[in-house]
Amino acid sequence: MNTPYRREGDTWQIDLRLEHLHQLADPRDPSPLARRDLHPDAEHYILDACRELPPQDPVALNLWLPADEHSEGVIERARHAVCFHFAWQAEHSQRRLREHLRQARNASLLGLGFMAVCMLLHNLIATLDNLLAQTLAEGLMVIGWVALWRPVEMYLYDWWPLRRECRLFERLSRMPVTLHFTRGEPRAPDPRAATRELRTG
Repeated sequence: MNTPYRREGDTWQIDLRLEHLHQLADPRDPSPLARRDLHPDAEHYILDACRELPPQDPVALNLWLPADEHSEGVIERARHAVCFHFAWQAEHSQRRLREHLRQARNASLLGLGFMAVCMLLHNLIATLDNLLAQTLAEGLMVIGWVALWRPVEMYLYDWWPLRRECRLFERLSRMPVTLHFTRGEPRAPDPRAATRELRTG
């Protein structure tokens, strides 16, 4: 597979370089680090990387930090922050999927009811032996079928992207997170591999 990401064994490695650990979190979120949203740049990079990699292969996140960022509990806080964020996103996606299916069910009931009314009117009008009545009767059938198109579309097509999103976030919520502390500028072991650097405040 032609990809800029490095691989160790069966696991694809996503590398993210930080100058400070707090860059991992969204500065707009006042919650403690372990429960804050990820920084949008970090989240987008991780999501984009995971989408480019085979969905059946395991992935791991490597955070590269300067050595002076190491402190007691920092590794556990960083791991929990990443896992908590994507677990919350997975739960949110599940709620969206359930809401979508609920709306699809309601739309189906409404569409079927409307179709039944159109069929009833069609049968009544079709008994009239003139061109206008026949045209109106056929038009009612067309309108009835059109009313069913949106519920069918919601059941057949619209829920797949939501399901893929759920699986993506679930995959990332179980992703191993490793912190590496290096002297000088933190660098991933393979300079050819894709590595994102955050230099936000």
